[in-house]
Amino acid sequence: ELPIPDNPFRIPGRWQQFRIFNIRNLLSKWANNQYMIVNVLEAPLLALILGFFTKYITGTAENPDAYVFWGNENIPAYLLMCVIVALFIGMTISAEEIIRDARLLKRESFLNLSRFSYLSSKTAILLLISAFQMLAFVVVGNLILGIRGMYFQYWLVLFSTAAVANLIGLNISSAFRSVVTIYILIPLVLVPLILLSGAIIPFDKLHKRISSQRVVPVTGDLMVSRWAYEALAVTQFRDNPFQKQFFDIDKEISEANWHHFFLLPRLRQITMEMERNSEVPEWMPGVVNNELQKLSRDPRLPGFTGMLPLRAGEGDYIAVYSYLDFLGEVFNDSQREANRQKNRLFEELTRKKGSPEAFLRYRNRYVNQALSDLVTQRNRVEKIQVYGNSLLRRFEPVYEIPQSPVGRAHFYAPYKRIGPWLIDTMWFNVGILWLWVIILSFTLYYQIPGRLVRHMESLKMQYQFIRSQLKPDPDDYRSIHRRIRKIYRLIRYKTNLN
Repeated sequence: ELPIPDNPFRIPGRWQQFRIFNIRNLLSKWANNQYMIVNVLEAPLLALILGFFTKYITGTAENPDAYVFWGNENIPAYLLMCVIVALFIGMTISAEEIIRDARLLKRESFLNLSRFSYLSSKTAILLLISAFQMLAFVVVGNLILGIRGMYFQYWLVLFSTAAVANLIGLNISSAFRSVVTIYILIPLVLVPLILLSGAIIPFDKLHKRISSQRVVPVTGDLMVSRWAYEALAVTQFRDNPFQKQFFDIDKEISEANWHHFFLLPRLRQITMEMERNSEVPEWMPGVVNNELQKLSRDPRLPGFTGMLPLRAGEGDYIAVYSYLDFLGEVFNDSQREANRQKNRLFEELTRKKGSPEAFLRYRNRYVNQALSDLVTQRNRVEKIQVYGNSLLRRFEPVYEIPQSPVGRAHFYAPYKRIGPWLIDTMWFNVGILWLWVIILSFTLYYQIPGRLVRHMESLKMQYQFIRSQLKPDPDDYRSIHRRIRKIYRLIRYKTNLN
């Protein structure tokens, strides 16, 4: 007997499969002229449309048709639209990627090819496309609106957002068998992302079951749009070439003003109410004791030496008043010193620019008034709010340092705290976006959305089967009806005979 010849066929390794899948994906996309044209032109055309319609021209005294970035009231809306565009484009370019290959994957299933290599090639190509699209979008949009010196920050945030959207689209594409179903689902995913981004409805004004007063609620933290929009708003306000020179000084001034004009007077008011009236609401003693302890724990301030806790009509109120007066002087001195530093910096920059008018033009090129009003909540009437046993700050949130050691914070916080470390909001939020990329990659590889969909379909089939077993046969109804009519006719016939 002749020996069986060796089979030269070998399944390539994962890395080689990854390369082959990449080449196949690139060639298939390159051959689709419409796909290439749309993906190349879609982002810059959207940037052109958004930039044109949001370029609000206020003019100047010399030229009423001049565009001034400082006066453009549409910049906050433009930032939200940037996030929406990144999410929408990221989902649409990936939504058909896997379902389009369904027949091909079925033919190749006997080869036992690496699913990891296949999905990695899909993700890598989509990330390259999204990187180019967001670069084109940022360049065109920022040039039209005069957003200077922020190209990298915008591109990084929007590319990270589009990367998350790519993985959302791939998960949807792997879970469903109908293209129509996929494109129906995209608006269902986008609408909650837009609504809970924090830009349309403040998080503390949502339904009470999901809102939060102290920090962004969990529902907001689960929205990638919240992280992207906050990163763009905060970094545009704080890190532009003009404002970053003043941000630390302005933060000191804001903190001093918050204590001197809002927190300490409110504590004094509540303390006086407790001293004069022995029957006060339960929250008053809790607020005073809690806030005095928080002030005492601040390493920059002296501790309170009086006796705690205070009770209505009982306690060392003289010590409280003395402590509050002393802190008022401390923060007043801090505010005056910070203002002196800011004035010196103003004078130095004015000398460099040559005149006060040149300094104002320099500021107007980089700072936007509408965005500044938004992140500082300048138009909000309520600057301080009672919440439980605390007084919450509603004054200039972009200057407030969060206290939670696990990264949770109020909206527009300049930093996030992890343990003892403060992390810049833009870098922290971008890190959260890429954490979402990792989580969605895990769900895609293990087909978690597809398994959930198949499980729901099986439950539906079981329900329909059980219902069909419990429902009587329609033929039984017809036979019973015929018998009843026959008996009825027989009774009438006999009645007529009698």
